[in-house]
Amino acid sequence: MSNAEHRWARCRNRFVRLMVCVALSILGGSNASAQVVDTSDENWVYQFDIFQAFLQRDGLVPIPTILPALESPQDSTIVLIGDVRRETVEAWNKLKVFIDLGGRVLIAPDNVHSSIYFGETQIGPARARAEESKFSGFDDCVRVTRFRNTHPLVSDLKELVTNRTGVIRRIGITGDWMHLAFLPDDCYPSDFAGKSILGIGETESGGAVVVLADPSILSNGMFSFADNGELVNRMATLLAAGSRSKLFMAVDGQPVRLIKGIAGPRGLPSGPGVDGEEVSRPDPQLQTLLEVANSALQEFVNPQEMNSRLKDHPRNINKKQYVIWVIATVTLILLIWIAIRLLSKSTRWIKYRRSVSAVTAEAMLRNGYPGDVKNRIASEILAREFSRQWTGVSTVSGWRQWLDDLRHLDRDNLPNQDRAVLESLLAIAVFGGKTPMPDPELSKLSRQMCELLQRYRQDVTLVQS
Repeated sequence: MSNAEHRWARCRNRFVRLMVCVALSILGGSNASAQVVDTSDENWVYQFDIFQAFLQRDGLVPIPTILPALESPQDSTIVLIGDVRRETVEAWNKLKVFIDLGGRVLIAPDNVHSSIYFGETQIGPARARAEESKFSGFDDCVRVTRFRNTHPLVSDLKELVTNRTGVIRRIGITGDWMHLAFLPDDCYPSDFAGKSILGIGETESGGAVVVLADPSILSNGMFSFADNGELVNRMATLLAAGSRSKLFMAVDGQPVRLIKGIAGPRGLPSGPGVDGEEVSRPDPQLQTLLEVANSALQEFVNPQEMNSRLKDHPRNINKKQYVIWVIATVTLILLIWIAIRLLSKSTRWIKYRRSVSAVTAEAMLRNGYPGDVKNRIASEILAREFSRQWTGVSTVSGWRQWLDDLRHLDRDNLPNQDRAVLESLLAIAVFGGKTPMPDPELSKLSRQMCELLQRYRQDVTLVQS
């Protein structure tokens, strides 16, 4: 048998065995407010129904709001999966008090999460360099094989399969903190190498917080790979320990509803749980057991295909939002294509001239424009400089005001000849020079400017008055 066939057989058998364990808890009851799990839904592999079923198997009943859970820590469990950015600082503070008083919490964020009490997680994906660290050849599906086996949550586990996992960058200050599962040392980016993806903080009051940097380990589709299912089973038992009954579980901020037909008391065969407590198990109905086992075989898919789908599946986007995003993308591409097609063809009615970039007066002179154009530009430059010195104003509107006020000036202070020259210079500065302007006229204009400034420079304020 090849390695691939061996892996397939191992995964299939483990999946069937663990699904049979879930079947032990199905008693066939009904509830008006409950949901029925539809495994034919294409999104079922990305959901967390199996994990929720294990929690309900151990006696926890989902509630629609978090407040009743916060009010009874010893009797409650809180599970936050996916997008936890909606949680406020006040909410984290309440969770800290909840744990200190004996409550149990699971935080499995799918984005950057940071709080002083529960540490900080960094979004992935972590990638493996070595082939033996890749699951089915996917470098962003890293195989985790290093555990702190002293804790019962991960003792004797051989391997976890992750999917675009993040890492725990900083531990929290809630309880006695312990890292439990670590990425291989050859992972990249370099700051992900050897980092923890699973940690727990436990308090003396019996409270605990579990932080998991890759929530996909808990999903239906990843349940059957390696020891993921066993971790889900142990985590459910740990979170439900202590005869708890209330469960507030939110996925991307949305509370889950009770799964129809899954109920306690605690479902796996008798024996010690994660906390060492003895739990009794009900006798399963044989028909139910066979139905669930057959359903498990029918719904199970090739691990490589499942892994590929999980890899490419966009997280934190519901089906409706995903469809809208696809339609918007296709529309944008179509509009860009139409615009390119239109711009690549000339119009039928008129042939557009090629655009001409703007040039400066200096460039015009340098490029050899006709002499009268050069003279006009030179006259405008000289007139504007004269206007600045004469009026003390640097704006065209100010020069225009001076031009309008010339008629009101005292004729004794400014003779008619000088008034005419001054009016001509201000008009050029405001309205522009005339074309054509021969060289002699430009020289005369320049000489008149110099004479006016020499005669009236000291008396400009008197002329203004």
